[in-house]
Amino acid sequence: MTLLLKLPVAARELAVGMTTLNSLVREGRLPIRKIGRSTRVHRTDLENFAERLPVGNVLRESTK
Repeated sequence: MTLLLKLPVAARELAVGMTTLNSLVREGRLPIRKIGRSTRVHRTDLENFAERLPVGNVLRESTK
């Protein structure tokens, strides 16, 4: 398992677009690691971010 993910891979793992991922990084909500000019996200940081997301309500079908 890869520990440091490239940004497009991290976006796929979260099921978000690159614009959203870049916003999360820019806002400081998702930490990044730099290796030379390459920007990576540690898998643990990605998992911790996902765990902190609020749990949504389950939508129920209308019974009309």
